[in-house]
Amino acid sequence: VYDAAGQEIGEASEEMEMMYLGAAGVDDPSLNLGDDRGERFLDDRHSDLVNIAATFENIFKADNVADIIEGLREVSSSEPQDLEEKECSDVAATLLEDMESQSPLALCAVHRLMTDGGKNRRSETLESCMEREKTVQMNLLRGEDFKRWAESGAGEGEFNDWKHKSVKDVTKDEVE
Repeated sequence: VYDAAGQEIGEASEEMEMMYLGAAGVDDPSLNLGDDRGERFLDDRHSDLVNIAATFENIFKADNVADIIEGLREVSSSEPQDLEEKECSDVAATLLEDMESQSPLALCAVHRLMTDGGKNRRSETLESCMEREKTVQMNLLRGEDFKRWAESGAGEGEFNDWKHKSVKDVTKDEVE
């Protein structure tokens, strides 16, 4: 059995299969497509997004965006020892470049949403979560950064005249 980052985590037991596939296993009607396509689907599951999230999990769990950026910078500038480390370094460099091209305020606001969303809140509903995200989105759309970007005509990743030059310049009050 392997985790999302491809690291071996142990042998698959019948008990584990029952836990993940349910008592019906691959005979579950939702997985039974009348031929072997269900089994092929289960065997061939792959997600680059999940793999990236697992690979950089410790970096993404940072308390703030500045630490995430610094963590990606460290990985992207390290000397890879093999092809796998080279790929990891390249992905970190791409993530870093993409993040640094975005509005620092927007990055901090999204980080706050992700942090809040990750908390176990028993009173949280889908509606209250969506309302919070809508409020943040509307505040960003009304803000100076969006106006500057929209008026510039610059494409995605081409604009750099943000109100804040760095995520370190964004205050907690602006993110609240």
